[in-house]
Amino acid sequence: MSIHSSHLKAVIVVGSLFVLEGCGPGSVGDETGGEEATGLATTEQATMSGWTSYTSEEPSYTPIICDQTGLVNGAQCTGEHCDNVRFFCEATLFAVLGASYWSSDFSDENSDATYCKAGHWLTGFKCIGRFCDNVSIQCTAISNFTPKNCTWTGWYSENYGSIYFPSAYYARGMQCRGDYCDEMSYYICQK
Repeated sequence: MSIHSSHLKAVIVVGSLFVLEGCGPGSVGDETGGEEATGLATTEQATMSGWTSYTSEEPSYTPIICDQTGLVNGAQCTGEHCDNVRFFCEATLFAVLGASYWSSDFSDENSDATYCKAGHWLTGFKCIGRFCDNVSIQCTAISNFTPKNCTWTGWYSENYGSIYFPSAYYARGMQCRGDYCDEMSYYICQK
């Protein structure tokens, strides 16, 4: 009888592990909200942590902004010529925020990159013109973050899906190339 009891105990323990595995949050790779991926923002979208809604050049769409202590840690675009854009905002601890400003518009016709001023980090995006051709970025002062190990990301467009920056790297500038600013690259720095 003791042999059967020990087998029963083992089955209960192993079975409990399988039951508990199904509890709690989904796996890291789980992405939900497929309907979100197809919707565009119709009101200003401020997100501290996670994906913003998409924005585009159409008049009913407003800028996307990483709110409070959120900084841009990734981006995605869809549609013809990277027409619809959204950011992945990551909450940062202990950020001391200051004033924000919007850059002048830039496009693929300007070969120069647009950088946030010293002490500022990229926190927002808006565009005008056909296929979101003319872009402006919002930069926000963060007095206690010192950028280091800065570099440019590779180019990406709607053909490549999303771009995620390395851990603790956040955007401080942006540039684009191709018809209608079709490909984008970000100037990222470690905080």
